[in-house]
Amino acid sequence: MGKAFGSCRSDASLLVKLGDPVATEEALQKFEEQTNWGQQRRAFGYLSRAGRPDVIVRMKKNLFTEETPEGSLFEEDMRVTPLSVQSTRIILQTLVVAPGVADNVREWAGLQSQSSLTNAELRERVRRWFLQNTTALEQQRYSELTVLR
Repeated sequence: MGKAFGSCRSDASLLVKLGDPVATEEALQKFEEQTNWGQQRRAFGYLSRAGRPDVIVRMKKNLFTEETPEGSLFEEDMRVTPLSVQSTRIILQTLVVAPGVADNVREWAGLQSQSSLTNAELRERVRRWFLQNTTALEQQRYSELTVLR
């Protein structure tokens, strides 16, 4: 490990976007580790900008983790956003930019991202959306994803 994150950042981002399994796995691990905030923030960016709907399924564990949606105080002036909320944001951003996702789903995800919902409300909405679309996600039938009913 460390190969993609030790190389040029744009190279690591591109590798994740292109679906490189080693770079993707490393980004997912760095995102979940919560020990190096800089690497976690970079991994969040790589994953959210990659436009790879297959990453959505990998967010399931974090999305459904019960934790306070407001985050915890890391330092006096820095609050750490919980993984469940960050996973919510990765899922929504992925839906906005991923090829093969229906326009109405793309639009729905964009509206959710820009809404005034609290972290808890947004996370709950995306959890319900995920459960509604689990079969299509697991079978990689991304064109069959639907908006939340």
